[in-house]
Amino acid sequence: YGSSHLPGITMPPWSAKIAVDTQTAQQLLNSQFPQISIETIELVGNGWDNTVFLVNSTWIFRFPRREEAVELLLTENKALPLFANKLNVVIPKPEFFGEPSKDFCWPFSGYKHISG
Repeated sequence: YGSSHLPGITMPPWSAKIAVDTQTAQQLLNSQFPQISIETIELVGNGWDNTVFLVNSTWIFRFPRREEAVELLLTENKALPLFANKLNVVIPKPEFFGEPSKDFCWPFSGYKHISG
């Protein structure tokens, strides 16, 4: 939300520095991952840190919305595989690692969609 709930403290609404739209996401995926034949791509949502798309009802791709989220995504890409075989819950394992380009200045990642 746009303001703090503490008396006398207000915070400006947060907004993305870069918000990837569906067309840009598809262009990035087509250029960096031609092995994925995109039949469908839908916006799942926009959070504080990422814009998320579901591709072919199989893949989740996350695009950072602000610079502070980039390091979080990179750390997550390294940490998730370490936990995947040690916990009794299904954890996504990043399989696609997008590189910064002229169309999007930050890395992004993708992994198989987990239902539920």
